[in-house]
Amino acid sequence: MSDPMQQRYKYYADQNVEEGHFDVTFQFGTDNQHFRHKELHAHKFELWPSSKVFEKTFYGPLANKGPIPIVRHSYNDFKEFLTFLYLGKCKISMDNVMALVDLGEYYEVQLLKDKCDEFLTQNSTKIENVLKVYESLKVYSLENAMKKVLEFVAKNTADILKCDEFLSAKKETIYDIAKMKNLTAKQEEVFEAICKWNEHNCPEETVNKNDFLKKQMEDIIPLIDFSSMDFNFLNNFVVRKGFLFSDFNGLADVLCEAAAKKQQAEEERLNIVPKRKRVEITDGYGNKAYADICDPLIIAALETMISNETPQLTSQTRYGGIQWNANIGHEPAKPKNLCIFRDPSGYLSLKYYGAHKTNPSKICCHNYEEDYTYSYEEQRSICEGCYLRNQEEIVEPPIIAPVFVESDGFNLDYRCTMKFL
Repeated sequence: MSDPMQQRYKYYADQNVEEGHFDVTFQFGTDNQHFRHKELHAHKFELWPSSKVFEKTFYGPLANKGPIPIVRHSYNDFKEFLTFLYLGKCKISMDNVMALVDLGEYYEVQLLKDKCDEFLTQNSTKIENVLKVYESLKVYSLENAMKKVLEFVAKNTADILKCDEFLSAKKETIYDIAKMKNLTAKQEEVFEAICKWNEHNCPEETVNKNDFLKKQMEDIIPLIDFSSMDFNFLNNFVVRKGFLFSDFNGLADVLCEAAAKKQQAEEERLNIVPKRKRVEITDGYGNKAYADICDPLIIAALETMISNETPQLTSQTRYGGIQWNANIGHEPAKPKNLCIFRDPSGYLSLKYYGAHKTNPSKICCHNYEEDYTYSYEEQRSICEGCYLRNQEEIVEPPIIAPVFVESDGFNLDYRCTMKFL
């Protein structure tokens, strides 16, 4: 014996009027006498438990006794919707998903909306239909699909701006895109595409075209970051679209802001990137070598040395090279910095990084005395702790994050704890 639910669905799917014992009819079509209404028959018992709207329609005070007209949706979409009420599943595609969402919204079938939300989350990432999906989702509360669509728009902005669908998008959609802060296209591309959209949607019969275009853009212009645009684009494109701004001062403000921002960026760049001076080194045979010096202290010392008439080289030859007559002083001791790092065993660790007093003879730190002359054998006797310490000085583990102490009293001990703020 077959499943009763499956049997009832088979009667419905086949629209077997003779054996199906249907008790409700939905009617599609027009009132034109030359066209016959298309009818879809179903069982009330399969529909009303999943929809309060159907319950009121069938059994409420204003219950419809005759065929129920369906105006907003097609026969096939509505039949698929009723299939979901029969089986708890139906065929969802990009062609019918928004119709099913609308039916789920109107007839208050949340489970169907959830299924459509899941489908759209997985299938709405296509350049050619993403904006239409977005516009439909704005009508309904499908949060997962909407989040997926917005992520796709942000990631593929440049391609979306170039597609034909962009030109036919609603103004509200264009406004929303202009408002997004995580677009991957340049502001030049965004503004140019919006201008094309604006001109594309200007009716041919418009008498004063510029006034229409300006009106369409009045709430979008403030969302565009003109200050980040290239000067050539500003001069060659934006200035030519000056009529879109509220007045001449609006355009002037945009250009001035862009100039000020670029000036600030240049000043910051000069502060961050130190000025360099290139020095030329010539050997006794006339061969040349070059070096770029950034440190102002070293540059000053070299300028003093070069300008003096004294020999540039000292009489000493040390550390395996030649010594210039430019004394820049000893390297200052580096302050200790507390850092989180990955230790050789793979664990997160915390320690101070910075200058350590190097024991040149590798004598055990506990016994090392600067004023004492050690024998070769003594210099070779190195404790394990000193060995490890010297190895650490050679290869420092990679730092994960610097740590800033609130007071000098911070102490590394086994009572330290960590938490997120």
